[in-house]
Amino acid sequence: MTNFDDLWAKLTDRGNARISDRIDEQFAAELNRAQRYSLRAPGMFADLSKNLINTKDVDVLTQLADSAEMTAKIEAMFTGEAINRTEERAVLHTLLRHQSDDFHDTDKFKAVRSALRKMDELCTAVHEGKFSADIHDVVNIGIGGSHLGPAMVCDALRDHRKNDIRTHFVSNVDASLLDNTLKNLQPAHTLFIVASKSFTTAETLLNARSARHWFEQNSHGKLQVEDHFVAVSSANQKVVEFGISPRNIFPMWDWVGGRYSLWSAIGLPIALQCGYAAFESLLQGAAAMDTHFRRTRWQENLPAMLGLIGLWHSNFLNVSSRAVIPYDDRLKLLPAYLQQLEMESNGKQVSLAGDVLEIDTSPVVWGGVGTDAQHAFFQLLHQGTIEVPIDFILCKKPHHEFSEHHTALIANCIAQAEALMCGTEDVTDPARLMVGNHSSNMLILDELTPYTLGSLLALYEHRTMFQGAIWGINSFDQYGVELGKKLAHNIQQEVATGNSGEHDPSTAGLIEALLKT
Repeated sequence: MTNFDDLWAKLTDRGNARISDRIDEQFAAELNRAQRYSLRAPGMFADLSKNLINTKDVDVLTQLADSAEMTAKIEAMFTGEAINRTEERAVLHTLLRHQSDDFHDTDKFKAVRSALRKMDELCTAVHEGKFSADIHDVVNIGIGGSHLGPAMVCDALRDHRKNDIRTHFVSNVDASLLDNTLKNLQPAHTLFIVASKSFTTAETLLNARSARHWFEQNSHGKLQVEDHFVAVSSANQKVVEFGISPRNIFPMWDWVGGRYSLWSAIGLPIALQCGYAAFESLLQGAAAMDTHFRRTRWQENLPAMLGLIGLWHSNFLNVSSRAVIPYDDRLKLLPAYLQQLEMESNGKQVSLAGDVLEIDTSPVVWGGVGTDAQHAFFQLLHQGTIEVPIDFILCKKPHHEFSEHHTALIANCIAQAEALMCGTEDVTDPARLMVGNHSSNMLILDELTPYTLGSLLALYEHRTMFQGAIWGINSFDQYGVELGKKLAHNIQQEVATGNSGEHDPSTAGLIEALLKT
């Protein structure tokens, strides 16, 4: 096997040599290029041919994956080795959706199935009007992974609502969000979910205490907190002290990271909104992608190929950004979800060995929903001075009867990918020049269902893990989140008491300006 560093150097040379090449010209050089770079995965089709990459580049990239022992690293994740080295934890979000009882750690498997049964029981009770009251509204109080995943999925599956249950999400410590949510609710018909693994997350607890106060004030002592609040947490004692009944605590485990947790009881809002059967279908779609990722050779492995192409862009073509553009309004929250998944996972500068990296890791991930995005930032994508590869996401089948709209949507998405690659030249007016040669991937879901959505989200999880493992970083800790929160706690105390502490001159000046009456 060729040495990893030698392969990296070879790819660097290949990237430098490819900068002046054109994507559209590669189709003439590789007559079957579109077919060669077309892949099928559970519930979807992908066209990766519109990238500045050729088969020889892919050959070296797959050798790099082999040199990085990616097959063994993937297996280590699925079998529960402590690949989260900094925290000495396993990474087993895949176990949450595992579909058979063949997992070697029977205790973990039984714990997962027990939690899923408890979720099913709660959903049945709520949907049959037997959970303390007739529930119309579910309010999820969480932040980060306890918010972005379930909020995104609930919005994506809005057409799968059961019993017209409405889900609401409160995450930001800005009280305007909480106030706006609560003002139209009735305590007797509202169920609150407090989602915090440690039950110490400052933003979540502040919002939860305020929600509890609103509930107590507006129910006039006629309703009990324990009948309208449930929690997803591993800190049972803290939850009970808050006033939530032990019977309404759903477990979390330290081998599931927050941004990988929507498959657990963190997904309660999904199951309550859509029904438990839909939640199970979501898990099944993710499990199918797990099998695809674990068992498929690199050239046909969609998460691996997306990871290798992303690596090629970031490290060998000097690209620092990637846009995600779903052409489906139901997926409008997907870019924000993927921001956390990828940038919190792979926004690292230190390797597992503790060395400061001299290479780029996670690109900046951003995006918006088509066709709105065409009238916002596509000008930069077509004629700007920076290169931004794009993931286009499209659904083959519409979920409505307006066929003309869906045809227009498909046409716009495919046309943008073509225009970005081919460009156009108006020699009479340089302002109209579009050089093209911009890379993109096209992901086409058969239709947007719980199953295909589960598969899509697992695809991005595995892409993230694949890249992080080749970079040699830990994709499963997030220490960068902690420092600002610690300083915020101190500053909050200072603002509350009017006594400023020791800070740099700029921070001290800001606190002083805020304290002035």
